[in-house]
Amino acid sequence: MRKRLLGEEHPFVAISLNNLALLYYSQGNYTAAEPLLQQALAILEQKLGVNHPHTVTCRENLEILRSRMKDSKDNNISLLDGLARRVVTKLSEWFNS
Repeated sequence: MRKRLLGEEHPFVAISLNNLALLYYSQGNYTAAEPLLQQALAILEQKLGVNHPHTVTCRENLEILRSRMKDSKDNNISLLDGLARRVVTKLSEWFNS
């Protein structure tokens, strides 16, 4: 819906992509979450710049996901961990700012 209303490169679309990535992440579907976070990061870098707080947070989320993907292969970690909490917290901040 947001893509149609705002265009594919709008920062709010990146927020929606983060939300969907969080859903996939919480289901343990890391491979589906990763490209969504990559796309969100690309949008935020282009529209807000590489040093904007939202961009930095998204980049950190992607790094955390990748770290968890590696850890899950080695240790079979819990699905609802730091990334999920960070994404929910940051999305809440984004919507309230």
